[in-house]
Amino acid sequence: CANEKPERVTVGVDPLKAEFDRIAAIDNPQALAQALARFQLMTMDAALVGLEVGTDPEDRSRYTIYAGDGDLHLGRDNYLKPEFQRVRDGYVTLVTDSLVLAGRTPEDARAAAATILAFDTRIAGKKLTAVERSDPHKRFVRTSYADFKRLLSNLDVDALFRALGLPIGHEVIVVEGAALGERNAMLAEYPWRDTHTYLQWELLRRTSAHLTPALLGPSLAFARVLYGNVDMPPRTLIVGGEVPKVLGHPLAQLYVAKHFPAETRRAVEDLVGRVRAEFRRRIETN
Repeated sequence: CANEKPERVTVGVDPLKAEFDRIAAIDNPQALAQALARFQLMTMDAALVGLEVGTDPEDRSRYTIYAGDGDLHLGRDNYLKPEFQRVRDGYVTLVTDSLVLAGRTPEDARAAAATILAFDTRIAGKKLTAVERSDPHKRFVRTSYADFKRLLSNLDVDALFRALGLPIGHEVIVVEGAALGERNAMLAEYPWRDTHTYLQWELLRRTSAHLTPALLGPSLAFARVLYGNVDMPPRTLIVGGEVPKVLGHPLAQLYVAKHFPAETRRAVEDLVGRVRAEFRRRIETN
């Protein structure tokens, strides 16, 4: 990290303090919904539950709202299969060391890591298998808005939709419904402080590439648990890889403006038009 700017080295995780404090203040379903919406808008990713707009899986001419469970850091099998205990141990170390760097005491960080692993493991048991995900009828479940609210009865679903600027009352395509139901059950079973811990970690792990380079140490150690003797790429490549995730559309606009002038667009549209016409001719004549 010799080339790091001094301010990035000394800033630590201070940029997240206000967000950590905001998460720690969650004490009701509405506040949780607003925090989850803020999390999604900040990270372009979901924690616990996320919403997005996409084309309908049965009618690509219309758009609909998808709701899904947030991804797990270790996938599915790494949480559940006995032969991956070494991976789980490495993950606990990653979480513990990262939370210590974020300001927790070692004892508190170890307890938090155990809670986070327990949360993830329970959700992993409800995730679809790879075979199940290949079945669109199991993966995408059309659900009425009323049923979706019942699925997430411990979250203010209306507040979540409003915070993300989405219309209320329409049907939803639910992805990983069993995992969402388990998330909902856990919200009722666990104290708020455990949800705070989980969300703070989810935010830290998604933003660590932009914070103090000290956080690269635990990440590298865990990468070596997974992949052997590897090295972390330079921060420029790490951050460069993150930019398209959060600024994909503006970045694409810059690329198109530079490499896809109007005459190229016309030529491509003409080519596509001729290909479609040929396929149409073949269908009609056969």
